[in-house]
Amino acid sequence: MTYLAAATAKDFRGKVVDLAEYSHCHRTTIGHFLAEGKWDEAVLQNKIKAESVRHVLGESKRMSEPLFVIHDDDTICEKSKFSSQATSPIEQTGFHHSHLKGKVVWGHQVQATILQCRDMSLIYSIDLYDKTNTSADGKV
Repeated sequence: MTYLAAATAKDFRGKVVDLAEYSHCHRTTIGHFLAEGKWDEAVLQNKIKAESVRHVLGESKRMSEPLFVIHDDDTICEKSKFSSQATSPIEQTGFHHSHLKGKVVWGHQVQATILQCRDMSLIYSIDLYDKTNTSADGKV
């Protein structure tokens, strides 16, 4: 919960000192956990999904407004160097058409699902799009 609170806070820079502001643990303890600790990514993803649904559904009920589920499957996280030029190549990168830039760029293509009610928009999930895991009819 500490990591989620800090990572979604305004002005979060990805530093351990930022995480320590939201925890009762010392920053060296947090740093050790991030470097050496074991955590289950599925548990974290399920917690994010549950909290997003809880907050947006609560807002929807409180304001008697509709809840929207937005699925975006063509967002590109552009990388600055091709794998052939990088000292540590990033897995599953490739060339993708960026609608934002109107050209083909190098990076990851992600699928994002966002829950929205009025001015509240929260991430439900973000997953890498894996072109090798689709069937001939385009269904995953």
